[in-house]
Amino acid sequence: MKKMIIEQLTTVVAIVVILTLALNYMLEVWNIERTANNESSKLFLQVEHILERNNEELEIIEAEHRQQCIDNATSVAYILSHTPHIMEDTDELKKIAALLNVEEIHIFNAEGEIVKGSEPKYYGLTFDSGEQIKFFKPMLSDKTLTLCQDITPNTAESKMMQYAATWNDDGTMIVQIGMEPIHVIELTKKNELSYIFSLLTTDDDSELYAADCASGEILGSTDTSSVGLSLSDLGLNMDSIYTNEDGFHATINGASTYCVFTEYGSILIGRAYPSSTLYKVATDHTLGTGCYLLAITAFMVTAITLYMSKNIVHGIADVNSKLAEITTGNFEATVNVNSTPEFSELSAHINTMVTSILNTTDKISYILDKANLPICVYEYNAKLTHVRATHQIPQILALNKEQAETLLADHNTFEAYLEQLKECALESDPSIYKLPNENERYIKMESFQKDDSIMGFILDATDEVQKRQRIERERDIDLLTQLYNRRALEHKLDILFEHPDSIKHGAMIMLDSDGLKVINDKYGHKAGDRYLCETANLLKTLEAPNKILARQGGDEFVIFIYGCETDEELMRYISSLADLREKTYFKVDDTTSLPLNYSFGYSKYKTDSDDFITLLREADVHMYAEKRQRKGNK
Repeated sequence: MKKMIIEQLTTVVAIVVILTLALNYMLEVWNIERTANNESSKLFLQVEHILERNNEELEIIEAEHRQQCIDNATSVAYILSHTPHIMEDTDELKKIAALLNVEEIHIFNAEGEIVKGSEPKYYGLTFDSGEQIKFFKPMLSDKTLTLCQDITPNTAESKMMQYAATWNDDGTMIVQIGMEPIHVIELTKKNELSYIFSLLTTDDDSELYAADCASGEILGSTDTSSVGLSLSDLGLNMDSIYTNEDGFHATINGASTYCVFTEYGSILIGRAYPSSTLYKVATDHTLGTGCYLLAITAFMVTAITLYMSKNIVHGIADVNSKLAEITTGNFEATVNVNSTPEFSELSAHINTMVTSILNTTDKISYILDKANLPICVYEYNAKLTHVRATHQIPQILALNKEQAETLLADHNTFEAYLEQLKECALESDPSIYKLPNENERYIKMESFQKDDSIMGFILDATDEVQKRQRIERERDIDLLTQLYNRRALEHKLDILFEHPDSIKHGAMIMLDSDGLKVINDKYGHKAGDRYLCETANLLKTLEAPNKILARQGGDEFVIFIYGCETDEELMRYISSLADLREKTYFKVDDTTSLPLNYSFGYSKYKTDSDDFITLLREADVHMYAEKRQRKGNK
C-alpha cells in the first residue's frame, strides 16, 4: 500500500508540475504576444502619423506649386503682350524663364501649334501631339480658360513636369509654362514606405512590411529584398491577415514567425517577429521554473513519504478493516483510529454516518405518514455527503436515473437544486414551483429538521395546477380572440398600477373594428368572427416593450403599452398601429379581400391621468372622435 501511495503521489505531483510548466509557458507566450501586439500598434500608429503629416505637407506644397505655375504663366503672358518683340528672341525668353524659375516657355498660335518659345525643339507640336499636351485642347474653344495640369511626364521626354497655360490679353496666343516640381517630387519620395521604414528602428530582429491591400504586392520593407514581391511569395496568406487582427503565426521564407498586421487605407502594414527570438525568454523562464519545481517536488515527495509511513498507512489499514465490517452489515462496529487528529475526526464521522443509517427507516416512515399525495421523501445529515431519498424522486422531478444519482450524491448540490426550484415559484401561488425546462410539471415541497437530520417531501402538484389554470383561463380569456376579457383586463391593470415605477412611459389605446356590421350582414357572422380574430392577431404583432391586450366586448379592443423609456419611443409604437391598418387585408374568401380597418384613440399615462379607469374613458372619447373623422373623410 505504501508503494502504491508513493507511486500515485509521484504521478500526481509530476502531472501538477507538468501542467504548471505548461500553464506558465502559455502565460509567458500570451504576455509576449500581447506585448508584441502593443508595440506593433504603437509603431503602426507612428507610421500612420508620418504618412498623414507627409500627405498634409504634400497637399500644401502641391497647391502652392500649382498656384505658382498659374502665376508664372500669367506673368509671362503679360510680359509678351507688352513686349511682343521678345517672342522672336529665344535667349530673352530663356532669361525670363530663368528669372521666374521656369524650365520651359511655349507660345501657341490660335490653332494650338507651338510657334515660339524658349525650347525650339518643341516647335510644331500641337495639342494633338500626345496625351499630356492634349489636356490643354479645351482652351481653343474657350479663351477664358486658364488651366494647370497635374504633375505628369511631358510628351517629348517623359520628364516629370507641371504645365500651366493662359491666353494673352488680346486672345491671339496661348502662353504655356512648364516647371519641374522638384520640391513636390522630393516630398513624394519622403512619403515612400521604404523611406519611412528607414527612419524607424526596432530593438529586435523583426521586419516591417507594407503591402497593397488588393494585390498583396510589397510596397516597402525593412527587408529591401522583398520589395516588389507579394505577401504570398513570402508565405503569408491574405485570409490569415484579415481574420487574425490580434496576430497570427506564419512561416516566412521558411522561418517560423509571429505576425501582426493592420490596415491603413489601401495599405497593409505589418510586423514579423522571428519565433526563435520572440519566445526565447519564455523558454528560458520555463526551463528555470521546471528545475526549481523538480527540486521542490523531490523534497516534498520524500517528506510526505516519511510522514505517511509513520502516521497514515497503519491508520488507513485500521479504518479499512472496520469499514469492511460495516459493509457486510455489522452496523454495531465502531471506528476508533486516533493516530492523528484527522483519523480521530474521520472515525467520528464514520460512526455518525452509521448511526444515521440505522435511523433512516423510522424517519422515512415518519414522512410517508405525513403525505397522502404522490410524493418523494428525502433525508440527509449535514455532516454526511449523500442524500437518501425514496425512489419516486426521478419521476416527480423529471430526472433520469443518472441525473438523480448525481443530485443525491452531494447534499450541497441537492440543497442548491432545491433553492433553484424555489426561484420558479408561481405568482398566483408562491408555494408551488414550476420545474425548469418542463412546460407542464409543478411541485410542492417542504423540509424540516429532526434531530441532526434534514428531512422533507416533494409533492407532484401538476394536476392541481392544471385544473386551476383551466378554471382561470375559462374565466379570464375571451374564447373567440384568445385575448384577455374585460374582467381579466381590469385585474391586470389593477395589479400593474399598484407598481407605477414599472410603467414608465405608457398609453391606453381603445380600438374599434370598422365595418363589422357590414361584414356580418353581407358575409355572415362567421366571417365577422374571423374579422375580429384577424384584428386580434394583428394587435398581437404590435411591437412594444410590454403590452396588455384585451377584447372589451363586441368589436372593441383595449391595448395598454408600458415600459417605454421615452415619449418618442411610445409614440413610435402608437403610430405603428396606423401603419398596420394601412397595410393589412382580411381575406373573406378566395376571391374577396377587405382592408382590416379600425379606429383608435389613446390617452397617455400621467399626461392625461394616472388612473386606468380615467385613461380608458379618455381613450374611448378619442377613439370615437377618430371614428367620426374617418367616416367624414370617406
